[in-house]
Amino acid sequence: MKSIKTQLIIVTLLLVIIPFLISNGINYFFVSNELEAHIENQSVLTANSVSEYVTGFLVNSYSITDMLANSNDIYNFAPEEQEKLLVDTIKRYPFFDLLFIQGTDGMQTARSSGDLGDRSNRWWFIRAMDEKQPFITKSYYSVAGNIAVTSVIMPIYDETNNLVGIMGSDIKLDAIQNLIDEKNEGTNQYTYVIDSDGVVIAHPDQTQVKNLYNYLESNSTVLVEDSNGNVVTDTQGNQETEIQEIQVPVELRDMIERALAGQSGVGEYIDNEGNLVISAYATISLPGDSGNWAVITTEHKADAFLAIRDLQKRTLGIMLALILIVILASYFISNSLTNPLVKLNEAFFKAAKGDLTVRAEVKSNNEIGQASKNFNTMIENISELIKEVKNSSKVVFESSNSLTDITSQTNTATTEVATAIEEIAKSAGEQAKDAEMSAMKITELSNNIEMVIHSVEHINNISKETNNLSTKGLNIVNALIASAKDTSDSSKEINGAVLRVDESSGKIGVITETIGEIAEKTNLLALNAAIEAARAGEHGKGFAVVAEEVRKLAEQSATAVSEIKELIDNIQTQSKTAVEAMDKSKVIMKDQDDAVIGTENIFNEITSSIKLIMEKLSEIEKYNNDMDLKKDEFVDMIHTISSISQQTSAATQQVSASTEEQLAAIEEVANYSLNLNSLADNLKKAVEKFIV
Repeated sequence: MKSIKTQLIIVTLLLVIIPFLISNGINYFFVSNELEAHIENQSVLTANSVSEYVTGFLVNSYSITDMLANSNDIYNFAPEEQEKLLVDTIKRYPFFDLLFIQGTDGMQTARSSGDLGDRSNRWWFIRAMDEKQPFITKSYYSVAGNIAVTSVIMPIYDETNNLVGIMGSDIKLDAIQNLIDEKNEGTNQYTYVIDSDGVVIAHPDQTQVKNLYNYLESNSTVLVEDSNGNVVTDTQGNQETEIQEIQVPVELRDMIERALAGQSGVGEYIDNEGNLVISAYATISLPGDSGNWAVITTEHKADAFLAIRDLQKRTLGIMLALILIVILASYFISNSLTNPLVKLNEAFFKAAKGDLTVRAEVKSNNEIGQASKNFNTMIENISELIKEVKNSSKVVFESSNSLTDITSQTNTATTEVATAIEEIAKSAGEQAKDAEMSAMKITELSNNIEMVIHSVEHINNISKETNNLSTKGLNIVNALIASAKDTSDSSKEINGAVLRVDESSGKIGVITETIGEIAEKTNLLALNAAIEAARAGEHGKGFAVVAEEVRKLAEQSATAVSEIKELIDNIQTQSKTAVEAMDKSKVIMKDQDDAVIGTENIFNEITSSIKLIMEKLSEIEKYNNDMDLKKDEFVDMIHTISSISQQTSAATQQVSASTEEQLAAIEEVANYSLNLNSLADNLKKAVEKFIV
């Protein structure tokens, strides 16, 4: 169990530390954001300031070169005058490494130093001759001067605006490098400059300048040296180099591309050493037909946020000191609060053990002191109460003993009464059950009698319907006999007609045979007439035609007679079939007459039987009515007996239940007496534990 002292210390610590942590967390959040914004703004300002300086430096160099190209001594191409002007300019402006002039053929006419040469094959000369526009070249590293150099290439025009030559000025970029070194001194930030091709021209690490680190193509150009450490040149005097790959973070390459495209801003990336860095970028705008350069600032984010880490350390130290102070203060304060509670708790402990003579001795005037006074008053009241309880418990114990004896005697008498009433109730219940069973049997008998009455009535109705149907059947049989007689007469007439048709068809057959013989003879006569007509020649042609027509008619008559004969044969055949069918029909009609007569006799017998049944059913119905009246009287009597028996049984059971309830109540009183006796004894023992 945690003590109040511990809880007070914990609560106090939480009340102090939690607001402190929340406040410092919020402050840290806002300070971090503001510091990060400040660092980014400073980086952008540094990048912009370097950009403005480099832009001004290059514009100045460009302007000087342009001024020289437009002077009379230069475009008149007097070599001595040109050289003198170039040397004087170098003296006045030492940031120029070399000034040189060449004609349109590429041959140099003057230099501020060194020997003249042919430059017609140099890329910058070819571009200037093609585009005829001034520009600043990409940078390169001068081995002779051990610095990065860029050139301003300026076309030379005479007074008539004709191109007469090309002037160049090599600018030392060590001034830019000196500015970079100055900006980087005393800070964790460093700045570098990149030309339009992505090549480093100023950087704290001179190796990157010397080896032409290209951040866009991720490579460096290293000068090839011989075994003596001298730079190797080709036949044209150009320095030989080799390309080596370098690692450039993608985010840095994107920032360089945006800066070369004319944008400025700030971003983050992880460098090749795994450090998170903050970089700002800005554009360096060049004069003439030249691409943009870029300036990049870089600072490790951990170094940039060093102030925040210092703030965190100071905050942590303050918090630890505050915690220690709070713990000490909480300890002393909790002691002053909990000591009175400890004394009061000890008094409560003794009182809980039964010592009612104990008193709390707390003298403070706060709530704890008031609680101590109340505790003392409570103990005094309880002590008085315990004394009274002791006296009362003796009286209760004696009274409970007397009550237990009385309830025991009452319980015995009530038990005997309950047993007698229970036997009476049992007999009355059996009698009620028998009466109820008799009533059920009588009711069942009454229902059977009613069913018999209903059945007799139903049979009587069926007999009446059967009698009606029998009468209808006799009427139908009589009608059937009349119909059979008519059918027999009609059959006889049909039989006579069929015989007459058969006889007539026989006569028609004889006639058709005669007609056939005539047609056959006519055909022969027509044939003979045709033969005679043929013999007569021309005189017999008309007769031959008539003979031919007669012959055709004779053949048609023979054909028709043949068809008629066939039809007559069919008619005779069907007539014979019809005669045979009529003979069979006569036999069937006779059988039908006999069956109808038999049916009539059966219906007469059924009618007589039904009349006899109806007479007997009338007698049964009369007896059933008498029995139904007697049955109702008997059922009423049985129901009355059953009702009285049930009432008697219910009354007896009620008396028995009341007796049992009385017995239960007496037993409960006896139990309460026993419990009271036990409680009085326990109370006496419990009260004796207190010291008063």
